[in-house]
Amino acid sequence: MSAMDAIRAKLSKLTNERDAAFDRAEDAESQLKQLKLDFARVEQENNSLTAKVNKLEAELEDTTHATDDLKKKLQGTAIEAENIARSMQGAQKSSEDWEKKYEELEAKYKKVQSELAELEASLGGL
Repeated sequence: MSAMDAIRAKLSKLTNERDAAFDRAEDAESQLKQLKLDFARVEQENNSLTAKVNKLEAELEDTTHATDDLKKKLQGTAIEAENIARSMQGAQKSSEDWEKKYEELEAKYKKVQSELAELEASLGGL
């Protein structure tokens, strides 16, 4: 092999290496571009999910406050219902007491009426 052939072979080898390096560089640039696009997409998705999480947290807080308010109202209503039940029991007891007194007075009245009728009958014979 001559020196010229050696130089040509070396030049051919360097050209092939350069072409391979350019191909690798283009592949790397293409991968970098794709990774940047993927990163942008993931970042956008992350921002969207973060916004959804924030919205859901706000809704949860609102729902928690509403639930607490309803619990307080329910407690108030339960206390009011207990008070009404006690009042009704008292009114029922009072009604029963008055009914008993009425029955006692009615019995006394009938007894007095009977005694009066007997008295009139015995006086009528005089």
